[in-house]
Amino acid sequence: YRVTPEIHTGANRGKQAISHVTPLLHDKTSSTTLFRVKILTGRTHQIRVHLSNLGCPVAGDDVYGSAKPGNRLMLHAHRLEIDDPEGGGAGAGEAGRRVVQGPLPEDFCKAIKVMPGGAEMLEQLAGDSSSA
Repeated sequence: YRVTPEIHTGANRGKQAISHVTPLLHDKTSSTTLFRVKILTGRTHQIRVHLSNLGCPVAGDDVYGSAKPGNRLMLHAHRLEIDDPEGGGAGAGEAGRRVVQGPLPEDFCKAIKVMPGGAEMLEQLAGDSSSA
């Protein structure tokens, strides 16, 4: 999915925000979906607003969805790619991309593991981490 509504929060009122949303896993029993979201803009609450507009608010989101007491926002940046004007390209001092990646939090792993295909997805995500 490509989501491009305007974000109407805070100082970014009315600015376009673009997110590419890809469902990775879905558990019909719990109505839970794991998404990969790539944002092309960086607006306040962009991912939260876009997923809520799709009818899939982030679990634990008490602003754009509904959260049960004690639940935290289940949103995590597993991998970030950013422009690096200082380097990261093929030659010294060349502009390029910098990739930062880390492991998933334990509560994410537990939530993913119980989903159909979750164990395989965790292996794939762990493989992504080792190749970064």
